[in-house]
Amino acid sequence: RADSVASALITQGVDASRIRTQGLGPANPIASNSTAEGKAQNRRVEITLSPL
Repeated sequence: RADSVASALITQGVDASRIRTQGLGPANPIASNSTAEGKAQNRRVEITLSPL
């Protein structure tokens, strides 16, 4: 998922050297995976922007 977002950003002109991805998978859930709603919340991409 994070790599897909990175690819989309690169397609839009963002320099690939400015992008770093990290997949956390089940290591960092924000909701319980015991419900469909919780699983949906855990399928996310968080983006952190830093000044140039």
